[in-house]
Amino acid sequence: MFRKILSFIGNLILLVVVILLSIRASLWCLEYWDHLNTEGAFTRWKSITEPPGKLEKILLVDYSTIWIETEDKSIYYLNILCQLQLGECRENEWIKTEAVPPDESGFADDGYTLERQNNCVFQDKFEMTYFRRPMGSVIECLKTYSLYPEVFVITYYARLSDNTIQYWHVFSSSNAYFQQMIGVGGLGLLGGIVIFLLLKSKLNF
Repeated sequence: MFRKILSFIGNLILLVVVILLSIRASLWCLEYWDHLNTEGAFTRWKSITEPPGKLEKILLVDYSTIWIETEDKSIYYLNILCQLQLGECRENEWIKTEAVPPDESGFADDGYTLERQNNCVFQDKFEMTYFRRPMGSVIECLKTYSLYPEVFVITYYARLSDNTIQYWHVFSSSNAYFQQMIGVGGLGLLGGIVIFLLLKSKLNF
């Protein structure tokens, strides 16, 4: 009887230790993946649908929308990320408009900020470790980011000499990360139980 109690206690301790180690290892992998994602390791330049006319200039951008003017003075906008928009949104489609919203960037470090220059080399506090300039001859580059307690979004737009526009985008959400923690922690729990059962069968106790 005493040996059975000791065996039960030993099994219980081993199960708890294995589960805790498995959960910790799973969460470490998630943390490392989130770090790489936030630094742009999985991000690549993507092409926007070619403008409906010869591009004159980029008027304004935010993290998910770009406004341009063509040589005939027409103004168009295009949404690249409808999942971050509220209301109706048509993704990657140029839509003609009569006006451009006011530029509200740069009012606060934790709000919407826009920078513009001609080579996609920006010197600011949000330098992405894995960011690389786009292929091709860059005429103009714009960088915009929004930093809020729950969300960090950063987008680069590059206008190239062949009348095309590309963008590079990183999105990180603390709410999404918390949900991922729950899922990954659950997988770690199941993994720990499986490892325990394998160890128990191998060690025959």
